[in-house]
Amino acid sequence: MRWQRPLMIVNPMAGRIGSERPAVRRAQQYYAGQNIPLALRTVAKPNDTYEWASHAARNGHDLLIVAGGDGTMNQAVTGLKRGGELPVAIFPTGSGNVLAKTLGIPLKPEHAVATLDRAITRWIDLGFSPSHQRYLLQGAAIGPGSRLFQDVTQRIKNLIGFPAYFVAALKHAVFVRTQRFQCTFDGNDIEVATQALIITNTDIPALHLLTGRATVTVDDGQLDVIILQHNSIFDVLSVVRKSLTHPEEPIDAVVYKKAKNIRIRANRPMPITLDGEVLQGSYLEVLTLPKALSIVVPARTIKKRILPHWMLR
Repeated sequence: MRWQRPLMIVNPMAGRIGSERPAVRRAQQYYAGQNIPLALRTVAKPNDTYEWASHAARNGHDLLIVAGGDGTMNQAVTGLKRGGELPVAIFPTGSGNVLAKTLGIPLKPEHAVATLDRAITRWIDLGFSPSHQRYLLQGAAIGPGSRLFQDVTQRIKNLIGFPAYFVAALKHAVFVRTQRFQCTFDGNDIEVATQALIITNTDIPALHLLTGRATVTVDDGQLDVIILQHNSIFDVLSVVRKSLTHPEEPIDAVVYKKAKNIRIRANRPMPITLDGEVLQGSYLEVLTLPKALSIVVPARTIKKRILPHWMLR
């Protein structure tokens, strides 16, 4: 057994009520069978995850287990980067669990615990925003369309789960106007008009639908940028239809780029989303931190999606 002093942080507010209980029960059973003490911490205050993660390494722990959603993971990783390096195991109990899905981590707690016996560690890239001093696991977005994350409250996510984001996206396609942005991707300047620019390092289902069979690779040293250049819900539906029926053909309303260093400037303050948290501002900078986080993943090949040649432009 590689890890002898695990710390498990549990967020009971992530996902549906009680979704964390099977993860806790299985983890306790697993480590009791190994005669290994499991330090268990349950989140009660907003900064608990950050504080415990930032002190985990100096307190002698050799593995951080996070039972929660993507927001809990972001706080844990931010704490780790400020306090010391540890491998992180994810027991996904949130509503989206985007990072876990991207890495092929089982969504059922009993399966996630079982992978510890035959798991490997994989170093993945992180995003970092110097303009906001934030580490990013999922990514960022800027533009009026970023408000869709604000519209999806925890209560709605608990009721219907991830489809809540699709409902919000359709709403914004109808009511939100496009804006112009000055962008710099690895030193190359362009101007774009869009509702939102999305920067990601995870396999977001909505982007898969809108961009065809795109590859999001978590350890290639680059971030993925998606710019949806549409003006109405009919444009959105056209993009979806073409992605489903002719995924290899060019889609003019979708611009896809990969970059290490990204700078985006707007001419007025607007919503900026950082790993789901909505702020306001007119400038966003995101840098890639290659292989900056060690994640415990199942010992099997992680699926990758194939990118049509036309999207690499």
